Amino acid sequence: MRRRITGLLIKEIWSKKLSDEQKLEIKSNIKLTDYVFDYLTKRFTNKEIAIEVSYNMQDACNRYRNNYEINLFWQILIGQVEENVYHDEMKEFARILQYFIKLSSNYSSQSTIQWSDFINALHELYSHWTNERISLLIRSAERDTQQSSIEKNDLRVFLLFMEDDEGHIGEFLMTIRQQLQLDKNEYIEKIKNLLIGYPLVSIKQFKRAVQMIDPHISKKELRRYVNWVYELKKINKEEIESYNEMQSRDFEEIIVRLERCSCFMH
Repeated sequence: MRRRITGLLIKEIWSKKLSDEQKLEIKSNIKLTDYVFDYLTKRFTNKEIAIEVSYNMQDACNRYRNNYEINLFWQILIGQVEENVYHDEMKEFARILQYFIKLSSNYSSQSTIQWSDFINALHELYSHWTNERISLLIRSAERDTQQSSIEKNDLRVFLLFMEDDEGHIGEFLMTIRQQLQLDKNEYIEKIKNLLIGYPLVSIKQFKRAVQMIDPHISKKELRRYVNWVYELKKINKEEIESYNEMQSRDFEEIIVRLERCSCFMH
């Protein structure tokens, strides 16, 4: 399976999965591992063909590991990365796009905003980022649009959110991704500094460390962290209390799991 076909099929799977989840009467997330083969079976209307495509996809994902989107999909599929890593990035890209569109006079693929408004919006969207980090975003947007921010040309918003034939995003979104990763690394480092020195870390210790550096995290989000980091089956608010004293995990394993989780300052 060629890289372009692999990328398109992965994009199709994500899109259909999200659509199917939204149709459920009781809103819930279907695990990607449970979804993919069922989807391929329906997509190709033949179990044997679905099995063959599955093997071809596995081979392609291993060959194209240098492609971010393909590798992320595969790592999520085999349970090495939390699925929220994909969804939260998509939500962040959508949040940025909607913010820019609100500054535009019309909602269409031709939507434009002034460069000065674009720069101000970046400072508002990421108020905790330094001027140097915002400058990286501005320069990447200039390369995507082949314009200069000091000229009086309007910026076509959708040019920043275009993908090529293989599903690769442009430099602007790539830079957003890189800067968000820096935030995530800093977040994990703060948790790490509070837990360092404990070879084994209990759920109670872990929760306390997260809440100390992220006091606004919700109970639901904290449970998500715990479920992922300690590899627990989904547990409810009452059940998690019984795990506090019982369950511990190696410190290094906790940090690795956090790195593969969608975690950020709330």
